[in-house]
Amino acid sequence: MVNMAAAIITIGDEILSGNTPNSNADDIITRLNYFNIPVKWILTVGDDISEIKTALEFCRKRAKWVFITGGLGPTHDDVTRTAVCDYFNTSLVFCPTVLEHIRERFARRGLIMPEVNRAQAYLPGKAEIMTNRHGTAPGMKLQQDGVTFCFMPGVPHEMHAMLDENLATILMTDSTPPIGVKTFHVTGISESALYEKLTAWIDRYPSIKVSFLPRFTHIDIVLRYHLLKSTALI
Repeated sequence: MVNMAAAIITIGDEILSGNTPNSNADDIITRLNYFNIPVKWILTVGDDISEIKTALEFCRKRAKWVFITGGLGPTHDDVTRTAVCDYFNTSLVFCPTVLEHIRERFARRGLIMPEVNRAQAYLPGKAEIMTNRHGTAPGMKLQQDGVTFCFMPGVPHEMHAMLDENLATILMTDSTPPIGVKTFHVTGISESALYEKLTAWIDRYPSIKVSFLPRFTHIDIVLRYHLLKSTALI
């Protein structure tokens, strides 16, 4: 049985080399928290078709939703579309509307589209296209064995916008109620002493997830709770 959890795959040699921070994973987790969807796995792979397919298979067996970023650009090292075709047993199909969208983006900047960008208009035939309103690389959504795979560009602001525009639709049908998050800043007490004082309360409300985050000048207590179940307790 597939877990009601999510996995994240970030693609790019630049991430593995340490030249680019993996900020997309952090942002996906933040957004999934609101829907009470736990992220159980984060994988980073290079621009390699075989490694991408291995990561997809790993996540398919363990997650309900898989969010993938990167490798959708127009250059030779952007191989995600090819990996998708191999993994989902489909082929690239030319999408005239996507090409027109790309041409228009360049035209608005007074530029002629480089011919290399035409590659981004070829998408896996089984994919549902997710529009990229802030860039040239469209996103893709596919399903297999009850698992939803969402492929998004690696450019952070493009990924953020695409995720925000599509996430509720992707998750709302199957997810548990959204959660609330409250953070309390506490000073003048150690983490262990604070925990001892709150142990009875934590045991009394097991549905509320409590995290202790020590900072330099204080301790943050973060509470996550189902909005429809626990609001009155906070």
